Amino acid sequence: MRAFEPDVVLLDLHLPDSLGPKSLSNAFTQAALSKVIVFSGDNRTAIRDLILKSGVHGFLLKSEPLEVVVKSIRSVMTDSEQIVSASLLDKNDGKLTRAEEHLLTLIARGMKYKDIGKERFTAPETVRKQVEQILDKLSLESREELIAWAVENGYGNLEAER
Repeated sequence: MRAFEPDVVLLDLHLPDSLGPKSLSNAFTQAALSKVIVFSGDNRTAIRDLILKSGVHGFLLKSEPLEVVVKSIRSVMTDSEQIVSASLLDKNDGKLTRAEEHLLTLIARGMKYKDIGKERFTAPETVRKQVEQILDKLSLESREELIAWAVENGYGNLEAER
């Protein structure tokens, strides 16, 4: 990177064989060679907050339209404020998607990630990430809290499939 000396680096946190998100963003910001905008597919508030504390200049989702990316790069070049994806700022509205409600039904019934993955044709790691996103959305701390919340809110009812 030193040979190129870019003004702005768009950093993908989840490249194969890379460091963890915090270590990777720290490595780039501590080098202080460029301004860093993190690109991620991970929209969890906890990840966003961790990365922003590392000193990066922005955090954008990979799903951002090109115009937003370009505007963010220009803004980072002229301003000192951190740029954060707008969809991350309003995502915690507490509204659950149909897929999230289905996942809550399976969680409330006591299913394990592996079994949920089989039923939903996805990897257990994907199920775990989806559960983490629901935890964040509902401001809950653990899988156990999520199970209790789901049961209390009727998601475990076998007769009433949501």
